[in-house]
Amino acid sequence: MSTIVDNGSILQGVIAQLRYSIWQSFDLVNKSDLIGGTIEAQWGSSALTFNSETNLIGVPLLLSVASLNDEVAYPPEFGAYVLDPSRGNGDTSDTLNKTAS
Repeated sequence: MSTIVDNGSILQGVIAQLRYSIWQSFDLVNKSDLIGGTIEAQWGSSALTFNSETNLIGVPLLLSVASLNDEVAYPPEFGAYVLDPSRGNGDTSDTLNKTAS
């Protein structure tokens, strides 16, 4: 198991590339910004799950984290509401950036 998930494994390489993509996309400067920065970006504009730059190839773009977890009854993000055609029917210009979030 350690050869699959430890440092130097392919999985760790994928995770490192994904982290780098998120830092670049959200203009984060250090590791401590990762949690707060991604939460702000996801809430304001669904930028973490609805971003072709950070999603892995073959992973569908999702408006909300609610699509990933059945325990979340409805999309909690402002961005998911705005972008959903059946609700806000807006586009990315109507969402909030990280600072406004």
